[in-house]
Amino acid sequence: MRLWTTLVCCGSLFAADTDAQLMRIWADALTNTLGAPSRDGRWLSFVDARTGDLAVRDLRSGSIRRLTHNSARGEFAYFSSISPESKYVAYAWFNNEKYYDLRVTGIEGGDTRVIYRNEEAGFVQPCAWSPDGTQILTLFFRKDNTSQIALVPVDGKPVRVLKSLNWVYPKRMDFSPDGRFIVYDSFARDGSPERDIYLLAADGSRETMLVEHPANDLFPLWSPDGSAVYFASDRGRSMDLWRVPVRASAPQLVRRDIGRFLPMGFTSGGTLYYGVREGLTDIFIANPSPVPLPTKFRGRNSAPEWSPDGHRIAFLSRRGTENYGQESRAIVIHSIASGEEHELAAALAHIERLRWSPDGKQLLISGSDGKGRGGIYTIDTGTGALKPVIAEPGANFRGFEAAWLEDGTIAYVRDRRLHVSGRQIASLPCDPSHVAASGRGKKLAFACENSIHVISGTGETSGISAGQRITGLRWTRDGELLFTVGPAVYQIGQAAPIAKFAGSRGDISLHPDGRRIAFTAGDTRSEVWALRTRE
Repeated sequence: MRLWTTLVCCGSLFAADTDAQLMRIWADALTNTLGAPSRDGRWLSFVDARTGDLAVRDLRSGSIRRLTHNSARGEFAYFSSISPESKYVAYAWFNNEKYYDLRVTGIEGGDTRVIYRNEEAGFVQPCAWSPDGTQILTLFFRKDNTSQIALVPVDGKPVRVLKSLNWVYPKRMDFSPDGRFIVYDSFARDGSPERDIYLLAADGSRETMLVEHPANDLFPLWSPDGSAVYFASDRGRSMDLWRVPVRASAPQLVRRDIGRFLPMGFTSGGTLYYGVREGLTDIFIANPSPVPLPTKFRGRNSAPEWSPDGHRIAFLSRRGTENYGQESRAIVIHSIASGEEHELAAALAHIERLRWSPDGKQLLISGSDGKGRGGIYTIDTGTGALKPVIAEPGANFRGFEAAWLEDGTIAYVRDRRLHVSGRQIASLPCDPSHVAASGRGKKLAFACENSIHVISGTGETSGISAGQRITGLRWTRDGELLFTVGPAVYQIGQAAPIAKFAGSRGDISLHPDGRRIAFTAGDTRSEVWALRTRE
């Protein structure tokens, strides 16, 4: 049984698990896991979600320092890594040309430098600095659907690509403390969702497999002394932390059941910092009072969608491991009358949302496949057959916003352009976060941040300001347009909300009878933990 105590250290509040030197060091509204600790244990880099800025948290005092001052709408920082001497931070920046570049800035101030910028490498992820601080181990995910393990010199010299993995990308890479090897995870074999751990020479000359097992082994990090690699594995039916000595010994269990684990890095003193995703979400049905949908997959569910006849409800249910915001999801179809549930295991890496076809025989999926192609797909609810409507290398993993029209055609938005059955119809002022088609398919509504745009069948466009960020759009059967702002549901033309559901996370789905509303409610959050190892 765990013994929990509360510790106060250097002005910071910690929750500590005394049997394993485990501490929860950060858990508030700003907490995220897109950064890394400094080697000296002083700083933790992260993204300030309020502004999109790169920031560092002082692990002694808890104070926060922003390292960038973002004033450009649509730009933001992403993954980051702190240099060995704890003076600089390398980070990915989504720029005004809509792709990521690699930048370096000082923790104590100083000029920001762009050290790599190439539109063809649309996504960059700095994973680790070389021990001498001259190069940054970086993942490129190119527009041609190729991922690359590369070394980017800090002084602007030519980039060195060590290995290309086609559409496969490592979930984690790390530099050995002696600078000789790189450890990373990748698929054990083509078509398999399980991963193994590989060692790659830092000059790209040779590669060996370090961990081979039928389970999913991923997120490797070198121990500070270079004698072992730590990694996560589900071989014990839970996600556990393991350690494997580099000299061909069997892996050793370090800690069981570490939850929805996301590694961040080691300090030189042997403390492992990692993130955990906590919290539960479920489906509720209001008529008018909300009650939870009875399902066997409790606490993992989101994005409900009523079938056209109202007899079934489809939703997404979390499966598998975390991946810094991109999680594996299955499609579940629940029968309202019988309570029976049918799961569709779509062969997709990510599913963002679902929409039923007008005849109730298919679902339209926004998301991305296992080869890194974002787009929209259809799945037969009876056979589970999956077909791409449009799938593009390098497109956002959330796919394109799309909706079925009454005649069975599909409308979708790509690069701010509305397409119907592949034909461009109109230009839009944004890439919308939500799309909704009216019951008879004569109007389409689009959400752009805090405004709504409606296109009629004649091509006429009208704009409506909602005043706040819109989290969902729906048409009623009578042709009224509803939108959600957080937990509140509004109807266009009315100032006061028509409904409000505590804990609601945005989009709703209307039953065809117009009375029942399905929505997602719950709370998920990130926490940062520190585990003192024996390294």
